[in-house]
Amino acid sequence: KAEGIVPSETSIHTVMDACAKSGNSSKAEVWLREFAARRLALSEISYNIVMDACAKSGNSSQAMVWFDEMVSQGVTPSDVSYSIVMDACARQGDVEQAEHWFNLMTSSQLVPHEVNYNTLINACAKR
Repeated sequence: KAEGIVPSETSIHTVMDACAKSGNSSKAEVWLREFAARRLALSEISYNIVMDACAKSGNSSQAMVWFDEMVSQGVTPSDVSYSIVMDACARQGDVEQAEHWFNLMTSSQLVPHEVNYNTLINACAKR
């Protein structure tokens, strides 16, 4: 950035993913905002990385906020997006919220798959 090099979508996603893997959701959020400030189009992947960071740091409510932001910006969530929010709820043992997001996903005409079901089972196991 200081040398006039503009980071690509891939490089920003890589940095965001590193933040997510280390459980540093606030830093991943900073990078997402940096991405938006550069007027680069935010993709489902961008939002999924940040939601995953929130899930890994135990902040399901913030993962839900980012999901809603993604939808409000016209980015269509996939089953992966829903699964990430379900995982955030599952990590906190909130079965009702995990089921709620599963039901939202199916009402959005997305077909659940093995990961979605396993995430829901994990939520029940943490109860």
